[in-house]
This record gives sequence, C-alpha cells and structure tokens, in this order.
Amino acid sequence: GLVILCGPSELSEVARISQHFAKTGANTVVVAVVHSLSGWVQIPGWIPTNLGFDSASCVLSEAAGNIALSRESLDTDIYHFVACGSSPLTLEVAMQIHPTLCFIGVDVAQRGLKLQEIIDEICDVIVDRHHKFGLHSGVIMVSDDFFENLVEMDDLRKEIHRLRSEKPAEVRSEEQAIQMLSSDLADFFQMLPPDMRNALVFRNGIDGLPALVRKEAERELGFLVAQSLVSRRKKGQASITDFLQQAHSLRHLAWSAMPTPRD
Repeated sequence: GLVILCGPSELSEVARISQHFAKTGANTVVVAVVHSLSGWVQIPGWIPTNLGFDSASCVLSEAAGNIALSRESLDTDIYHFVACGSSPLTLEVAMQIHPTLCFIGVDVAQRGLKLQEIIDEICDVIVDRHHKFGLHSGVIMVSDDFFENLVEMDDLRKEIHRLRSEKPAEVRSEEQAIQMLSSDLADFFQMLPPDMRNALVFRNGIDGLPALVRKEAERELGFLVAQSLVSRRKKGQASITDFLQQAHSLRHLAWSAMPTPRD
C-alpha cells in the first residue's frame, strides 16, 4: 500500500496516482491522509477533522491564552487584536480562551455586518468595560477572511467592476473612483488600507472582479478602532482617554506545533 500525507490541493494528484495503478493492474492501494491547519476539510462520517488541526488549535490556544492573561496597565487601556488563521481555527481557539470579542468571516457574512458597525460594536464594548466594570484590557480575535466577507466588500468589488467596464476612461485614479461611488461605498473604500484601495481600482483577481489584497486584519482593525475612539473623544461622546492597541499574528506558531495525541 501507499499512504500519502497531503493537503487538500494535492488530492487530485493522489487520485491520478490511484488511477494509474488501477489501469496498470497493480495491487497497490493508495490512501490519502489529509493534512491541513485550516480545518475546512470535513466530511461527516469520514473526516470529522483533518490531521494537524488539533495540534494547531492547542498551541494557538496556549499562546492566545497567555496574551489574554497578560497583566493590565494601571493608566492605559490595552486591547490585543489576535489573528490565528482561518475561521474554523479562530473559532476553536476562541472557544478555548473566551476572548472579549471574536469576528470570523463566516459569521460576519451571515450577519451582514458592515465595517463601521463592527468598529462601533468594539468601541462600545471597550468603553462600557472601562466605565461600568473597571476593566482595562481584553482580546479581540479576528480571522484571516474578515475583510473579504464584509457585505460592503462584495458590493464594492461589483460596483467598481461595473464602472471599469462601462466607463474605463473615467476610472483612472482612486480619487475618480471615490467620486463615482455611492456615499456609503465611498466611505467604506476610504477606510481600507492604501494598497487594498489601489488593487481594487487597478488590478483584477482570478474571478475577473477587482483584486482583493489579503491584509493582516488584526492590525488594520485595531488601527480603525483606535481612530474611532479618538474621534469619539473629540466629538464629546463616550470614550476613553488612553488607549493602546497591540496586534498579534500567531499564524506561524501553528506550523511548528508538536503533534497532539489525537493527531
């Protein structure tokens, strides 16, 4: 027999090897063991979870848990924006460490959340924890597919694609694109990082729509929350005086995890 340890993308090659042995009349049995840290590969009754997911979730839970237990500052509100990887992996870690808030792409898409709504929710929680409960630190978890699952992102890509198809000569810069978008989409577009805006206007993805550059969601979301708290304070709305956001990318730790007994 031949046992092949592979990722989901290599399964087609394993199938070709199996077909080759079948055509040549060989008695070799080919078995594929799926290895993936994302946790997306699930077949009820056959593959409840893939190899590597348990090891990854355990080491990430330990690292994220240590961050959650870090000592609070006496004069500054410190919130940690933590990214672990895919939505399944982020959710598994969140169930282990119980963060302040957790945003995964699948849930964001199902709830139809907008970016500003998420920022407002995070700010409201931070302010309430500070003034009502005397809590000055917390953990906000976010999955890698956060931006691409925002309801506004899908609308924005379709609208820019339409504008570039119908009026290609008029969409030659980010400023021109902003002027041609609706007010809601224009506001959302300006909240995005510069390289993401540039790619949406000038590049195409494999699906034919404007390209979506993968960004570190934890870093961008933390920056937007800090900006919003400052804006609230200037407007005289409920806010906090001193706020520090720290971004933590724990993705690389999953690749060096010691195998758990389950794996």
